[in-house]
Amino acid sequence: MKNKILLLIVFTAIICVYAFSCSDTIIYPEGEHLIIYGDTLSIPYEGFVEDAENNLKISFNDVLEDSRCPINLMCFWEGNARIQLSYELGDQKKIFNLNTYSGFTQDTTINNYNIGLIEVVPYPIHGVKFLYKDYFIKIVIKK
Repeated sequence: MKNKILLLIVFTAIICVYAFSCSDTIIYPEGEHLIIYGDTLSIPYEGFVEDAENNLKISFNDVLEDSRCPINLMCFWEGNARIQLSYELGDQKKIFNLNTYSGFTQDTTINNYNIGLIEVVPYPIHGVKFLYKDYFIKIVIKK
């Protein structure tokens, strides 16, 4: 009985996370990865978005840390998710990290392109282990 209740709570929490995370995010069909400047873009783990015309590619490489407070617990601080991205413009490549916690770097500007982290999904749930392949990020790129 306890397992059924716990499963129901976890399932409800997952549904709530996804329901409330919906916005004007652009989620591309398989094979499409176009950058639309100023819009919220979704990039899956080890995925990318690109502007082929300007030879620009932004990739989501890794989840370096996810210490965010699980939605079904009370914590002393909100925690942080730190991700690694790469920026490629022609032959130039830079690796950088962005964070969800406002006290750490949430955006960066490289060659007049500003890349800002909006969200890291999924949000942690106590007792649920997410695989890296389950993660995606929401970013905004401005020129």
